Amino acid sequence: MSSSPSTRSLLSPNKNRSPSMRLLNEDEDKTSFYIGSGLVVNALQSYSEGDYDAALKSLVTALKTQRLTLGDIDICISHTLGNIGAVYLKMGSEWSADAIEVLEEALNIKMILKSEPNKFNLPKECKNIVLYDTLNNLGSAYVIAGDYIQAMACFQDALKEITNETDSVNSEDIANTLYNIGNVHCLVGEYDDALFAHMESLEIIQSNFGEADVQAAEILDKIGAIHMAKRDVDQAMAAFIEALSITKAALGPDYIDCVPSLYNLACVHELKGENEQAIEALGTALDIYQKNLLKNRPVAEGITEKIQLKMLHLQAC
Repeated sequence: MSSSPSTRSLLSPNKNRSPSMRLLNEDEDKTSFYIGSGLVVNALQSYSEGDYDAALKSLVTALKTQRLTLGDIDICISHTLGNIGAVYLKMGSEWSADAIEVLEEALNIKMILKSEPNKFNLPKECKNIVLYDTLNNLGSAYVIAGDYIQAMACFQDALKEITNETDSVNSEDIANTLYNIGNVHCLVGEYDDALFAHMESLEIIQSNFGEADVQAAEILDKIGAIHMAKRDVDQAMAAFIEALSITKAALGPDYIDCVPSLYNLACVHELKGENEQAIEALGTALDIYQKNLLKNRPVAEGITEKIQLKMLHLQAC
């Protein structure tokens, strides 16, 4: 996980939880109403494999076909634009402006279709047009771009729509949107509001999916980071220990997702002057990286170096 603004030593990224690619569901696949569906399926495969350039190429080609066939206002075009935006979000901060552009267009199309459903020919399988998936991705793009006011507006609109949906309220969508709202509060230093949103998100996840659901571990790491920012070290340690316990139980003690909690625990031990315990936690984190053969990847190299430098610092104290 990434760091909160005033706790840069923590290894707990300020990531956002947003729907990724909005591709064919089972009903749509059967009816094949999706123009260029083959290209979209290819894009999903490339996306799942981490080949975002190939995914983008397939989606752009599909979009060209859809625009020629369907015109400017169609749900297929909105879905594809949303998928392109999701790919841009995965491609890094330099693509944030492109992500915002396509996601805003996708959202505008959906809003037109939702406001005037009888004016356009919607597929019978498309019973309800939702905005919150696109709003969450758009909010994430604004976060990456550093526009936290617009990001918060998107996430709050997403939450409003989800909670107003009487037919099919998705608890996970509510929890993820609250997580995003909490993340923005955290980024601007509003830690009390951030903590409230994340605790709400955690309660929903654990109530619906169990106390030991792996999603809870991610939220607990964020909650621990907020407590660290507030210098509530005991509460931070409790959150990190619980997150680590859940991750170990769900995924195994050598799984890579254990590393953030271990590193963050080391930071708490360091603040408490417990250097031996901090070094032990860091050593375990480093060993997990090496067992997973991630040390040769650029991102992992940076994290490995960060762990090693902290270990050296603590050993010298």
